[in-house]
Amino acid sequence: MSGLGNGAFLMVLILLLAGMALFLRHEQKEAGKRLKSRCTGKTSGTLEYVDRGCYFNGFKLSKHGWGNYMYGPSFVITSHAVYTYSVDGTRYLGIDARNPLTLSGGRNRGEEAEIYYNPHDVTEFYCPSEDRNIIYADLIMAGFAAAVIGIIYYFMYVWK
Repeated sequence: MSGLGNGAFLMVLILLLAGMALFLRHEQKEAGKRLKSRCTGKTSGTLEYVDRGCYFNGFKLSKHGWGNYMYGPSFVITSHAVYTYSVDGTRYLGIDARNPLTLSGGRNRGEEAEIYYNPHDVTEFYCPSEDRNIIYADLIMAGFAAAVIGIIYYFMYVWK
């Protein structure tokens, strides 16, 4: 491709990834609004621990290439803040229903947190202090998309 073609391809790729990111961000915000409208009960909770690790998730059948399947091990990487809270004398343990990755540090075990729970399903809750982790996840995804674009551009046009 000529220099003009390289730029056009790169712009189309950037616009495509930006559109996908904006769509996913919009869906995430809408899901968060729906969750917040359901979770109207308020209580205080305690940060029990931050669960970080890589866990074996069993053996799974996954698709590799066109029509090729492979049966192999599956792993899950997690980093979630686990909270305890009480509603009507019953104690619950769980993670924010938005399932944010806990990336920011500075919080300690036993730290108090505000919890909003769903009165119809008290196991569903969100913690406003986890909002910063959702923002960090968006920034990491934007950086990841930029890195992928850079790698694609490098291997298609620079590296020969």
